[in-house]
Amino acid sequence: MQKQFALLNQMTSAPATTTALVAAASEQADRTLLIAQAVTEAIEKLAQAPSARLVNLAGRQRMLSQRLAKNYFLSAAKVDSKVVQAQLASDAADFRQALQTLKAAPVSTSSIRNELELADSQWLFFESALRRPADDAGLNAVATTSERLLGVMDKLTGLYDAALREVLG
Repeated sequence: MQKQFALLNQMTSAPATTTALVAAASEQADRTLLIAQAVTEAIEKLAQAPSARLVNLAGRQRMLSQRLAKNYFLSAAKVDSKVVQAQLASDAADFRQALQTLKAAPVSTSSIRNELELADSQWLFFESALRRPADDAGLNAVATTSERLLGVMDKLTGLYDAALREVLG
């Protein structure tokens, strides 16, 4: 994993003057993310607590919100490919499904329920922004709504983590 981060740092420290460099950095980030996800899932299995999956799922929502925004910006920068478009569609579907899973989960508090309602609302704004044309207003809308959704999902991850700690004692 350290090798993956070193390569990503090398790519992002060079001036991004070509579409190929930007695309390569994006691909490297995605490979690094796959490794991180595999490690997270292994830790989740070791925890052997159903609520650990909820912490992972809520945390993954943070990543998805940011990757959706990244791919929107790649598309706007004309680093558009079938892979970028497929990942946008797949990540949006994954986000919607995971949000439904979190809402249906038995581990809940009033704070978690309130934050899930807020996440639902923020998702609607973000999803709408992702459909906008990639002009200045669209870019601003995606940047703003992705950050708001990230903040909500970060708080929700913390709430699930606290609930897990309470269950585990």
